[in-house]
Amino acid sequence: CHLPWVGMIVAVSDIAEGLNVEVIAMTEQWRGAEEKVRHLQELEESLRSVVSEKKGEVSTLEGTVLGLEEDIIQAKQREEELQKTIEALKSEAALFDDKLDGRVKKYSDFCTEKDATINSLKAELDTLNNKYGRLAKYIAQQ
Repeated sequence: CHLPWVGMIVAVSDIAEGLNVEVIAMTEQWRGAEEKVRHLQELEESLRSVVSEKKGEVSTLEGTVLGLEEDIIQAKQREEELQKTIEALKSEAALFDDKLDGRVKKYSDFCTEKDATINSLKAELDTLNNKYGRLAKYIAQQ
C-alpha cells in the first residue's frame, strides 16, 4: 500500500536531486555571469575614463584651433594694415619724388641763371680790364 508513494517519493527525490544539480550549475553560471558583468563594468569605467580624457584633449585642441583661427584673423588684419601703409608710403614717395623733381628743376634753373650771370660778369670784367689796360698804357705813354 505504501509502494506507490515510495516510488513517487523516489521519483520526487530524483527530480529534486536533478533540480539541485541544475540549481548548482545555474549558480555557477550566475557567478560566471556576475564575474563577466563586473569585468564589463570595469571595462566600461575604463572606457569612460578614456572617453573623458579624449574629450579633454579634444576640448584642448578645439581651444588651440580657435586660438590659431584668431591668430590667423589678426595676421590677415595686420597684413591689410601693412598693405595700406605700403600704399600710403608709395603715394607719399611719389609726391616726394614730384616735389624733389620740381626742386631739382628750380635749382637747375637757378644754377643756369647764375652761370649766365657769372659769364656776363666775366665778360664785363674782361671788357673793363681791356678798357683799363688800354687806359693804363695810354697814361703810361703820356
